[in-house]
Amino acid sequence: MIQTFRKPFPTIVLTFFLLINSTSCWALSSSNIPLDSPVYSYLEKLAGFGLIKSDVKGIRPFSKAEAARLLLEAEKNLADADADAEKQPFARELIARINELIPREVSLRRSPDQKPALVDYNLVSSLRFRYVYLNGIPRSYERPVHDPGDDGVFGLGSGLRPVNPYPSLVQQHGAEGTPLLENNNGVIYRDGNNAELRWAAEAYLSDKVTGLIEPSILIGDDNRIRMNRGYVKLGGGGIELELGKDENWLGQGYRGAITLTNNAENLPW
Repeated sequence: MIQTFRKPFPTIVLTFFLLINSTSCWALSSSNIPLDSPVYSYLEKLAGFGLIKSDVKGIRPFSKAEAARLLLEAEKNLADADADAEKQPFARELIARINELIPREVSLRRSPDQKPALVDYNLVSSLRFRYVYLNGIPRSYERPVHDPGDDGVFGLGSGLRPVNPYPSLVQQHGAEGTPLLENNNGVIYRDGNNAELRWAAEAYLSDKVTGLIEPSILIGDDNRIRMNRGYVKLGGGGIELELGKDENWLGQGYRGAITLTNNAENLPW
């Protein structure tokens, strides 16, 4: 999760570095896996086979190092168990696919004595292009509403405040967005043709610091460029500090896990 620190930040960072063992691979720093990555469904299927038992449900994103840890757990359990002959080939195929998607972290996890490069980078860690044609204007809920008790839309505190004279208008905020494209980091497409390009690049400083930037370029009715994700992470494993803008998934389900929207924008700086 994203944390914001003010005055105590230098002290926290200094303490953080003193606590980290510089030679232990469990503290491997790595970038987070995008929420639309197939890695999550692969890990869920391996957990469904009983090959992963230590995963956390309902909180995402996972770091690549955490996904590598879960992958090695699945490999070990698959080797130790007398797995169903029909399930074994599929599980091995899932494991092989995850290996291809996070090779750096899997390699460093498999070889704890292997020292990561002092400076490493990946200029194209993820790339996505999407074209959307939208026929129709999304509904807007921006409107004045009569609120005689000054209670808000949900009527909280009814009877505790004096009744205001009519019309007592307050502004209600809300927009439909693009309802059939949920979990899209808050991107709202306009009527007509839309094209979006997302490109992410990441860099590593040994096994302690990770940085990632992911701009989003939207071409359509109004051309926009925005920072979809951008953060710096310190540490890894059981202790990790992240500063910046990133995706967050809190809760079960697959149709938006942040209250009052199925297309929440990434949490801000």
